[in-house]
Amino acid sequence: MPIVLSKIKEKYGELSAPIKASLWFTVCSFVQKGISFITVPIFTRLMSTEQYGIYALYQSWDSVLVIFATLNLNYQVFNNGLVRYETDRDGYTTSMLGLSNVCTAVLFLLYLSLRNWINAVSGLNTPLFLLMFLQYFFYQALSLWGVKERFFYRYRKLTLITLGSAFLSSVLGVAAVIFCNDKVIARIASLVLINVVVGLCIYISILRKSRKFVCFEYWRFALRLDLPLIPHYLSMSVLESSDRIIISNICGAGFTAFYSVSYNIAGILNMLISSINGSYIPWFYQSMSARDYGAIKTVSAALLVFVGGCSLLPALFGPEVIQLLGSKKYMEGVWVMPAVSAGVYFVFLYTLFSNYELYYERSGLIMLASITAAFLNIGLNLLLIPVFGFVAAGYTTLACYIALSIFHYLAMKHISKETRDREIPFDMCLVVGISLAVLILSIGVSFTYFYAPVRYACILALMVVGILKRSVVFDLISKMKANQ
Repeated sequence: MPIVLSKIKEKYGELSAPIKASLWFTVCSFVQKGISFITVPIFTRLMSTEQYGIYALYQSWDSVLVIFATLNLNYQVFNNGLVRYETDRDGYTTSMLGLSNVCTAVLFLLYLSLRNWINAVSGLNTPLFLLMFLQYFFYQALSLWGVKERFFYRYRKLTLITLGSAFLSSVLGVAAVIFCNDKVIARIASLVLINVVVGLCIYISILRKSRKFVCFEYWRFALRLDLPLIPHYLSMSVLESSDRIIISNICGAGFTAFYSVSYNIAGILNMLISSINGSYIPWFYQSMSARDYGAIKTVSAALLVFVGGCSLLPALFGPEVIQLLGSKKYMEGVWVMPAVSAGVYFVFLYTLFSNYELYYERSGLIMLASITAAFLNIGLNLLLIPVFGFVAAGYTTLACYIALSIFHYLAMKHISKETRDREIPFDMCLVVGISLAVLILSIGVSFTYFYAPVRYACILALMVVGILKRSVVFDLISKMKANQ
């Protein structure tokens, strides 16, 4: 064992700074999500379904309002600014913090003037909104600092702070929920407290390096790049959150809890998708430049089969996952699991297609697709949830992911004609076949929930296939790494 550890340490020491940083950021993301995932069964048992539903509703509104409160200035526009203003990166960072705080203050004043109406529409109360805005004000400092650390491949402090905050907020959250009567406030306040304390420390650190809180040149640059992206950010957030908001308004917070517990598993699988796509994109770009469409067709088809197999797991283990994350009182949520499984696959599929659009720098088509899908999701939810209940929201979201896949396919066809490629780098007959198989199997699994032996036989068959074909996965990874 010491020899093995010594070799691992030696190999690690040979890695370049970007690779080390990438490795630690990936590990950090998985551990952070893992801590959150592990605590779900604890909170679902300490809180009633209605209380957990309100907590999920808070998270949904938070994911929408944060776009207006911060303009997502810690996204791509911040990296662009660090390159453009390399001689005054500290000043640019402070200025982005100032712009974000101004947006937060304006939105907060707007909330205060419309407080009663917003509370009634959102289903949240004033204390919850106060906690939300308090977090926006200070947490943005931590977000900007984190992006800057990644930009320079400085991973040690960021990893320590991220994992430490996740651990402390979970421990404090469990203790607060146990000892407090208002368990919703207790859970949310524990999260906000850690984020505000850490954010305040980073806030002070940023101001010590530069006091350029207001710089109109930097603000104009950021707004010019950022504002056109707001519809895209908002559309994707609405696509992911509107179902829970509408369920809460139509069915009640308890049903939001059933739905949210089922969708927690999608977060883990989507991280897997992001990791796969992160390795795939550099190889894809190089293969596109070399016009090696044959290799792209082979690798993409194999990846779709792999992701499709992984995405079936939530549906196959649906009853067990619900009992683990929630309890028997959450079992109604099991009927959402097939939609969750198929949805994970189609997210990966449309991401593959959108990589083609990004290669040709056609981000406008991506924004148009996101906006269309968001409106479609809201319309379908308002139409079908009152008739079929909260389970319909899972299938409306799935329908929107399928629509996104079709839209991005059509966009690829359009771009290929414009660029005179006359060919897209995907075997669409194979893609359609794999997609239909995943869709049919995911939904078909729900019929085995009443027949456990049949479902366990399906699980065993999938495991056997995975073991027999494991070499294919390793070959794909080696092929992509070799060409990077």
